Amino acid sequence: MSEKLLELARKYGISLGAVEALSNALQESGGSQAQFNHPELGGMGQWQPGMVMIGDMFNQSLKAKVAALGNELAHLVHSVPSTAASNQTNWWPQNLGTPAAVGGQNDLHYAYFPTSSRLLLQQISQITAYDTANLSITGFSQQQPGSSLLVLHTSQGTLAVTDLAVVDII
Repeated sequence: MSEKLLELARKYGISLGAVEALSNALQESGGSQAQFNHPELGGMGQWQPGMVMIGDMFNQSLKAKVAALGNELAHLVHSVPSTAASNQTNWWPQNLGTPAAVGGQNDLHYAYFPTSSRLLLQQISQITAYDTANLSITGFSQQQPGSSLLVLHTSQGTLAVTDLAVVDII
């Protein structure tokens, strides 16, 4: 896989470190989304299929480059079985199945399970389960680095996670 990452670095005119930063973030979620922080990728950013946010928000050509690179890396993550991922134990209860989105930053991690209407947040060793009711969550963000406030981007607008009902604390 390292040869493919080097090939992508050359193709997009960025360093191998930048490609690895996005690749590692995608591998954590199984290729479904990524949160990253690399200067060549516009600083702090997020990638999901069809959605890219970067810190250098007015640089449309860089945003397009990150979108294309994210698409290629996600395809690569999906096509190459990861032995590390298969040996990894997930922090969420297995009865919820596979989340549609997984991510995290600093001490805050989330997993979203739309089929069971649950959003789980893990902070340090505590997991809080929230009821997402019939919301369609399309993205996640934190207001500032180190903040524990997770913002949800939904089809009905932007909400703070604190607007959701707590179902359980594990």
